Amino acid sequence: MNEQMALGSSNYVMWVVGRGLIGSPIHSAAEHAFSSSKINWQAASLNDQFQSDAQRFREFAGDRPWAVVWSAGRGVVGTSATELANESQALMAFLTAIAKHKSSGRGLVVGISSAGAIYAKSTNPPFDEETEPAPASDYGEAKLEQEQIIASNAKNLGASSLILRTANVYGCGQDMQKAQGLISHLCRTATTRQSTNLYVSPDTMRHYIYNLDLAQLVHGAISRTLGKSSPDHIVKIAATDQSVTVGELVSLVQRVSKVPMRVGFGSDSRASAQARDLRLRSRVWPELDDCLDSPLVVGVKNVLDSFRFPAALAA
Repeated sequence: MNEQMALGSSNYVMWVVGRGLIGSPIHSAAEHAFSSSKINWQAASLNDQFQSDAQRFREFAGDRPWAVVWSAGRGVVGTSATELANESQALMAFLTAIAKHKSSGRGLVVGISSAGAIYAKSTNPPFDEETEPAPASDYGEAKLEQEQIIASNAKNLGASSLILRTANVYGCGQDMQKAQGLISHLCRTATTRQSTNLYVSPDTMRHYIYNLDLAQLVHGAISRTLGKSSPDHIVKIAATDQSVTVGELVSLVQRVSKVPMRVGFGSDSRASAQARDLRLRSRVWPELDDCLDSPLVVGVKNVLDSFRFPAALAA
């Protein structure tokens, strides 16, 4: 199978670990998705859960090509190094289980990473896959470590690895307990008509990816990687072709919601870990970025409606 034939192929089986804002649509878009047990991240038996599910995944996969996607974790900028180390240990436990119960088909380990965390102190934007990583926080260091864990373990498995360094991802159903998700935060603020404070400058530049679009890009990248004739390690940035400032985003939410936004801009110790100019550009399979085509105004309206009409989202 060559790469052109592989593009768009859906003959692989997939196991997505972490089905939140990013992982859930990736799982839903898979034609052959593995249904793992609900993981209790706090349980002492986490290793046993991974081992049991990995054994079932091997039986599910048979000799078909397979991909496992790690999109788990609750870490954000400001999360303690201890909590982040626990997430890295969970990733190691998962990959150890995959190695013990390895399927016979061609394999791929996918890691969803954070471009913002990886390039927080990098210079001369726009940043691409050749830019030297320069984390500015424990979170960024942990994401870089997890990328390396995935690459080395995949190599030992004789499988490929695919690291997707994503721009800011947004969509309906954001976990509002996590200190991230600016679009969801602003949409909730507009819905409740409350004031809010942001700890970054209004001229901070970011790309915003709708989560359903990202899922399509992930599947396209998986098809391409599995289509290679031998195992490979791929790093790809996932970003739209346009960046916007935080100030522009606040204005957009105000225009769509028709609610005056009461937003203050202040200082916070976490701001030092946030790059002001995080423009991105992918040089790896840039044509896949065509999947990231949902207009920001449409995505913002969808998120706003999810707060205004939560019953519709639940249905």
